[in-house]
Amino acid sequence: MIKSEMRDEVDTLLKIAIMLVDRLTVLREELHNRKPVTRGDPVSLPMTDERRTMIQRLHSAYPTMSQHEIAKIVGTNQGRISEVLHGIRK
Repeated sequence: MIKSEMRDEVDTLLKIAIMLVDRLTVLREELHNRKPVTRGDPVSLPMTDERRTMIQRLHSAYPTMSQHEIAKIVGTNQGRISEVLHGIRK
């Protein structure tokens, strides 16, 4: 390559690099300016003694039933079922 062609290519690449930096700066500012995510309303029903007992009885009567299936029946989420079955949620 001739030196002038190399300079032209370097100039072109520098312009592209500057455009990329500008675009990345805009994207970073957009991400920084986003409002924080807020939590939605709780979907699960509150844990009551009755619900806790129902979970334990279902698990005892149907040991092969998954925690997700129990959760659907009881009206809560799988995490709560796990907490009840492992004695974390009393």
